[in-house]
Amino acid sequence: MLPKGHQAAQICLNGHVITRTIKSKDDRRGEYCEKCGKRIIINCQKCNKWIKGEFYNPHVNVIGFNFPPPNFCWSCGQAYPWTKSKIKALKELLILKTI
Repeated sequence: MLPKGHQAAQICLNGHVITRTIKSKDDRRGEYCEKCGKRIIINCQKCNKWIKGEFYNPHVNVIGFNFPPPNFCWSCGQAYPWTKSKIKALKELLILKTI
């Protein structure tokens, strides 16, 4: 269950947003990302809660809204895979800078 008013998001393991509004698992738009080929997820890999997507208000239409993928799970605080990859890359860069 998501926080009230939110839809689930579908995001690949590299952080490409596939869709920010799915209401059920039947709305999924594929298993693999068309940009990078990585698997697409809709749930946190730790607590299995849906990834929080766009806030839905049936009385408001938003056009041109940018939806960046969330960095951490709203339910358990676990970093999503794309966030873990960024943190790892940053650590490696910092280590190289000190050499």
